[in-house]
Amino acid sequence: MERALTDKNPKARYPVGKDARAQEVLRAILPTRVMDALLARVFGI
Repeated sequence: MERALTDKNPKARYPVGKDARAQEVLRAILPTRVMDALLARVFGI
C-alpha cells in the first residue's frame, strides 16, 4: 500500500493476497479488458 501511495509513477493495479502469483501470470498473458472482466465476474461486480 505504501508503495502505491509514494511511487512517482504508481501502477494501475497491484496484486494482493494469496493468489497474487496467479494474478500476475494471468495478467501477463491476458489483455487488460479480459482480465478486468474476469475479476469483475469473480468479485460479482
